[in-house]
Amino acid sequence: MRRFMTEVLGKRMITSDGSMVGTIEDLIVDEASGDLLFVVVLPDGEALAYFATDELGRAMIPFKEMRSVRDVVVMDID
Repeated sequence: MRRFMTEVLGKRMITSDGSMVGTIEDLIVDEASGDLLFVVVLPDGEALAYFATDELGRAMIPFKEMRSVRDVVVMDID
């Protein structure tokens, strides 16, 4: 999935079953390859309990979990 950073930052993220996750605040990119590794999300709900957090309490969600970018970003859950 190719997207510009400006298309993703500030968007709300939900799970594929409709649970609110939070707001995308930042992205973490591999400097060598340019691959997007993680989406940094300020949490709004309990759906983030399964993800590592940074020192500010924001969830570090692997980019591979993202499925759709429209008005909101949808992530897969297992």
